Amino acid sequence: GQCAIAREKGGQKMLNRMRMAPKLIGAFTVVGLIACIIGIIACVEFANLTKQVQDIGQVRMPSVQALLNMNVGMQSAWVAERGLINRRMMDTDLRQAQYTYNDDNMKLIKTNWDIYEPLLQLPNEKTAWQEFVPKFEDWEAKHQVVVQYSKEKDKLLLAGIKPSDLRVLTLDDKAFNASITARNAFLSAEDGLKKLVDINSKAVSEASVTAIADGQHNRIVTACTVVIGFLLAIGIGIWFSQSIVRPMAQGVNMMHELSLGHIGQRLHMN
Repeated sequence: GQCAIAREKGGQKMLNRMRMAPKLIGAFTVVGLIACIIGIIACVEFANLTKQVQDIGQVRMPSVQALLNMNVGMQSAWVAERGLINRRMMDTDLRQAQYTYNDDNMKLIKTNWDIYEPLLQLPNEKTAWQEFVPKFEDWEAKHQVVVQYSKEKDKLLLAGIKPSDLRVLTLDDKAFNASITARNAFLSAEDGLKKLVDINSKAVSEASVTAIADGQHNRIVTACTVVIGFLLAIGIGIWFSQSIVRPMAQGVNMMHELSLGHIGQRLHMN
């Protein structure tokens, strides 16, 4: 009879180990899934925030900087133009400096144009850019007319023609009138450029506010997810510990009964 009891106990232990293994694997699997869910939620939230920050740092701010540099270039070229039509500024070196200053600033415009144009544009920004381009080209063409008249005038002067000569005076008048025309085109193009700057500045401001709000939201979501995951892990731990402690208590009780000579005891473990 005792041998039968021993065999039954051995078989029961093997069965219990078989039942315990799925519980153990299941418990750790659930805890692992909770950790994965927390990680995935955090990654998604911070990926969105990173995208917003990248848009500000890699698109909006470079766009604003390039547009402002273009505006500086246009204004400086206009200053050089005003110097060229000034009849009091007839020194050869001074006039050459004006040409150089003009060329440098036209290059500045071109350089920043090439920086800005490939950047991702907002829908309203794209429309504003399409409106600006022909205005700029109109100003550039009229500006070059002033420069060309000034160069023709300087060639006459270098050839020994007096400033009072009718040909020189005629070119002076043409350059001055062309400058007036170019000024109107300049103001129109500058307005278009300022509109582009305003669009990007507003986008930076809105994106900054959104990024701050999303950062706060991300912290809340992450904290809530961690707390929920922690509580679930505690609940699973309690359940799992009970599934171990209860059979062990039953085993201890059975051993106590056997020690008292109650050999008919059976251990039932689920």
